[in-house]
Amino acid sequence: MPNKGVKNVEAVFPLTPMQEGMLFHSLYEPEAGLYVEQIRLSLEGRLDEQQFKRAWEKVVLRHPPLRTLFLWKKQKQALQVVRRQVDLDWTFVNAREKSHETCEALIQKTSQESRVNAFNLSKAPLSRWHLIQTGDEKWEFVWTWHHAILDGWSVSLILKDASQIYSQQQTDHPDPSPLTDSAPAQFRDYVQWLQNRDSNALQDYWAQRLADLSEVTRLPLVSSAQTNTGQTAQWDDLFVTLDEPHSEAIAAFARRHRVTANTLLQGAWALAMSWFSQNRNVLYGVTISGRPPLIDGIESMTGLFINTIPALTHCADSDRLEAWLQQLQSTNLQSEENGFL
Repeated sequence: MPNKGVKNVEAVFPLTPMQEGMLFHSLYEPEAGLYVEQIRLSLEGRLDEQQFKRAWEKVVLRHPPLRTLFLWKKQKQALQVVRRQVDLDWTFVNAREKSHETCEALIQKTSQESRVNAFNLSKAPLSRWHLIQTGDEKWEFVWTWHHAILDGWSVSLILKDASQIYSQQQTDHPDPSPLTDSAPAQFRDYVQWLQNRDSNALQDYWAQRLADLSEVTRLPLVSSAQTNTGQTAQWDDLFVTLDEPHSEAIAAFARRHRVTANTLLQGAWALAMSWFSQNRNVLYGVTISGRPPLIDGIESMTGLFINTIPALTHCADSDRLEAWLQQLQSTNLQSEENGFL
């Protein structure tokens, strides 16, 4: 058992603004399952469960966010604490003798329960791992974590490390491992960089950027009477998958107009909002990676870097499409550079 006292503390530092927001909402509605993320992977082939768990233990030692907890009670400001060591919340189930239908029901039940079971945010790790063997060489892996410690970019890095470390363990000489010997740059370095930023200059930028905003953009999909009376507005998720020809057409169009595909899709969204709201100026949120290239090793850092910033876009019939998209991209790049509030 790792020491739970001061000796087991590796670092203590403040939260980022995005982490503060997620912590607030998670504590405000603890049973809602807010910001609980999950990934399910189907694995095939020979897998050593103990070696697989050992690989994840090494990954947890390598990446501080997987050993992070949050403190807010009796604190002037919320803090994140990185433990030196933690015990993995790891569950292995051998279901290879069960039917396919029973296995699938078990996986669905496990995934759902892990998603809705609120994390104790003051205890690390803020992750759960479930490995279910469904056949001689078939496995289902369910990893659940709280979004306040990791973003999508970080998850990809961690999964890559887990795969490489496990593969190295299968060789004749798995240690020393280049992955476990050299840790990536630390998330706390990024937090320190944030604290050293000129917050007044950032606030001045956004005050000027949003100076022309007179009202929020309202889409006529939910009546104002419905929301003003306290009734719950109806909403749903819509997922659209583009096939290869459409994806290639978007990429070609973006190249032709010298913009990114992201700018093109964002422009389409702005025009749709303008049409529905009958307003030339539209405001919407844009999620950015939040990884400033000024920080050495930022690409390999793990943590919560993303931020959502406002995008105020003017849509006019007189604008030429190519010039309008290029201006939109230029404005977005400038906003991203100032998106660290």
